[in-house]
Amino acid sequence: MMDGVSDEEISTLLEECHEKLDDVEACLVAMGDDSARRSGEWVNRLFRGFHSIKGAARYLDHEPLKELSHATESVLAEVRDGNLELCGAHVELLLRSSDRMRQMVAHGRLRRDVEFSKELARLNAVLQQQVGGVRKTPLLGSLTPQSSLAPHLRPLRVLVVEDDFSSRLVLQGLLAKYGECHIAVNGKEAVEAFRTMREAGQAYDLICLDVRMPEMDGQQALEFIRDLEGGESAQRPGVRIFMTTSIRNIKTVVASFKALCDAYLIKPIDGQELQEHLRSFNLIGRQAAVRAEEVVLS
Repeated sequence: MMDGVSDEEISTLLEECHEKLDDVEACLVAMGDDSARRSGEWVNRLFRGFHSIKGAARYLDHEPLKELSHATESVLAEVRDGNLELCGAHVELLLRSSDRMRQMVAHGRLRRDVEFSKELARLNAVLQQQVGGVRKTPLLGSLTPQSSLAPHLRPLRVLVVEDDFSSRLVLQGLLAKYGECHIAVNGKEAVEAFRTMREAGQAYDLICLDVRMPEMDGQQALEFIRDLEGGESAQRPGVRIFMTTSIRNIKTVVASFKALCDAYLIKPIDGQELQEHLRSFNLIGRQAAVRAEEVVLS
């Protein structure tokens, strides 16, 4: 378990897992055999839920929960990217996997003895079938509304919001290789930059948002940005927002996810972890990640 995590913080994370699982299961049940509901907006809602559970599992140092949630997230990423058509059997598998996750966090305590090997094997089998397979036509709504091209097929447009010069420099160095980086030094500037670019039809793909800043903090800026999107990010992908902070406070993490952040990175930022999140949210492809690594090594 993460150093310094109290019983109260563990309880908070477990409660968050239960809330996410409630939403995920309600979404899957509503899908059922209704193929019309297996569109991009529903898939993104599921992906966000499982991704949040994976984030909680990482904080709780619960490897089984992290492994199973990562596998479910990966299957949904294939659906989102148009490589896999979600069928009734897949929905049933995701429901069974969700049920196993619920057992792992049942009754306000962590269990590591839940048997989940069958679900994991079936999820991995689904993923292996996609390797080398023929790419299907992307699902309606599976691409970001900011462009007719998936982000990893074009340079990213990124806003780094950070009042500390050293931290800002690190993030710029990690992200500049993927595209164009703009800078804001507080939440107020971030909201204005987001509004201006959106109105100009050049919306950001990613915002890296520090939590503690003067004038307007990251939490407030996050809520303002989601409000400006009109709630669209709850149903389909708006701008991806990664919170970046040195604050190891579980309540802050949970509050950020409730306000619909996509990831939460603890400083000093780990380049590989950042890259993993970029890939998870389809902001870069694996080839782009390899090229970025080559740039660093050259």
